[in-house]
Amino acid sequence: MLRPYEDLPARWKDKLREYIHEVLGKQRDTLGATDFRHTVSVRLPDGSYALFKYAFYIIDQSRQEVGVFTEHCGYHLFPLVDATFELLESEQRDIGECS
Repeated sequence: MLRPYEDLPARWKDKLREYIHEVLGKQRDTLGATDFRHTVSVRLPDGSYALFKYAFYIIDQSRQEVGVFTEHCGYHLFPLVDATFELLESEQRDIGECS
């Protein structure tokens, strides 16, 4: 996994590896810059909210948790109960181009 994920709880390491293989369709066990294509909105039941650019999320129904994984801000684990997680937009990035 990428350096920010070295302290990822063991229960999430397999979930993240599964996401890389099955959702992203990659035959690797690490994340790359192009894997973070979305903006994720998080709304919690107390009215708190967060917005993460260059991110994605994974739901773990069995543990009632959601992991938000970001390119620059590490990972964040939230309870699933009464929370809303939404992909707002896809970030179009051409790694080979300079602006």
